[in-house]
Amino acid sequence: MVEISWEVAFETDSAKGSWRIVKPANLKLIKLDIKDVKSVKPAYFAIPGDLYEEQNVASRFHPCGGSIGVFLAGNDNVQRSVEEIFYYDYNVNQNHYGGKPHWNHETRLNDGQKIRRIKNVTYHHIPDSPWIRIMVKDSEGKIIKEETVKRVPLGEVRRKQ
Repeated sequence: MVEISWEVAFETDSAKGSWRIVKPANLKLIKLDIKDVKSVKPAYFAIPGDLYEEQNVASRFHPCGGSIGVFLAGNDNVQRSVEEIFYYDYNVNQNHYGGKPHWNHETRLNDGQKIRRIKNVTYHHIPDSPWIRIMVKDSEGKIIKEETVKRVPLGEVRRKQ
């Protein structure tokens, strides 16, 4: 049996949430039916512990805190992926989320040909906190990896080399 019940979870000083990495809505977007999933493997756990800007990915006003990804293979042997990405939004223009800074979460899906980014409705906006802890849990709910990312003042965001 293919293990597909890994979860991503987050916790801050005021909020927490979790969701399955591989779920029917994501599978549909990467053109894979659950009955055709041949393997699900951890791709990476890239949570460096600090906020960083990266060209074409994350700006200094909306830096990245890191990402977690899994590779999926179907009966067609096409490698697909689901990636959960966390950002901090300084909301410098104060034009959304009540003008307040906050954490963001989005999912990046790769069907082997096209990459889609979706802002998750439930946990796209996460209330402001000086830190966010990001975890991966196994099928029994045991934490297998975790890291805390600290919010830093705007001028201290690291540039990724």
